[in-house]
Amino acid sequence: MRKLIKLNNSLNIKFDSKINEYINPEKLYIEILPNFDLLVKQNDKVLKGDILLQNKLNKIKSPISGNIIGTTIINNKNYLVILNNYEEKDKYYTKKRIDKFNKENIINILYEYGYSYYANIFETKKINNLIINGMEDEPYIENNPFIINKYSKEILELCDILSNAFDFKNSYICVKSDDTSNIEIYLNKIGTYPNIKFSLIENKYLLANSFFLLENMNLTMDDSLVINAEDAINLYNALKNYEIKTTKYITISSPFLTKSKVIQVKIGTSLSDILENNISIKEKDLTYIYNGLMTGYEVNPKDIIIDNNTKGVIIIKKDLPKEEECNLCGMCYKICPVKVNPKKVMDTNKKSKNCIDCGLCSYICPCKINLRKYLRGKDV
Repeated sequence: MRKLIKLNNSLNIKFDSKINEYINPEKLYIEILPNFDLLVKQNDKVLKGDILLQNKLNKIKSPISGNIIGTTIINNKNYLVILNNYEEKDKYYTKKRIDKFNKENIINILYEYGYSYYANIFETKKINNLIINGMEDEPYIENNPFIINKYSKEILELCDILSNAFDFKNSYICVKSDDTSNIEIYLNKIGTYPNIKFSLIENKYLLANSFFLLENMNLTMDDSLVINAEDAINLYNALKNYEIKTTKYITISSPFLTKSKVIQVKIGTSLSDILENNISIKEKDLTYIYNGLMTGYEVNPKDIIIDNNTKGVIIIKKDLPKEEECNLCGMCYKICPVKVNPKKVMDTNKKSKNCIDCGLCSYICPCKINLRKYLRGKDV
């Protein structure tokens, strides 16, 4: 078993207890990806769910109803701009309520509503172990714990539906062992689902990562499927409510906020728009760390458009520690979970293919060297 550590969460950050919403921005920005055909033009009207771009494998649908008002470039990427008409009119979908969630019905619905990744797994792979992951590794990012808390009934129902349809040998709901709120909720409800197990996972960094989580549970990738809480509630909404994915959960956290927040936002919203309408910080000389202190990087909020990879932003003082010369302590190599030698990479400028960019080497370095900068081959 790998030796993993618990991170020291030293910032005084307190969270609002509920999930907030910002789902009606004035404009949305949808990236025009390479090798995708653009199916709309300026002044077109679109409904929520209309196909905007597609290639042979994927379709990108509009998260809102509104008008196409043109294109723009943000941070060297091309975006389609949609002006929200605030009507939330949906493209018509066949909504014939099904009586039984069998394997065929589930796979067909997931393909239709944009979850081809999971549909393909359920169609082609024999899964024995289903794991619903209600954890986050990044300090001060709280999306999955909040989601699995608010939607406990839906998460358990989804797990039950999938377990029965695909005859899983084991189904697990996983939370961290110090997540007292979720432990209480699931201990009170899990008894009505005898086919679902409740698993407490040590609060150690990287155990929310699918690979390390399965290793910790003595399970293998070959016959196991990990679904994080956010994906789980989206799958539930597709199966039960016939909803396409139009929103993303993100964390906005800072020691300078009275209460940091987990916010449900529309995919395609500008981060600067979200910050302007949801928080107020009077402090100066701040830096915005995108997607977490361990694996994220500094950004200008105006350059960030919310997409499926966005976890959130942490706002802290722009106070970089002074780097000192390496003292050859070897701690970066000892802590690396995949045994990359960061010092060797720094000296030779030859990146390792095994690096998982977890940030532990920079975290542990007593000389405050930003080793991730060398491992990634660019500034972070």
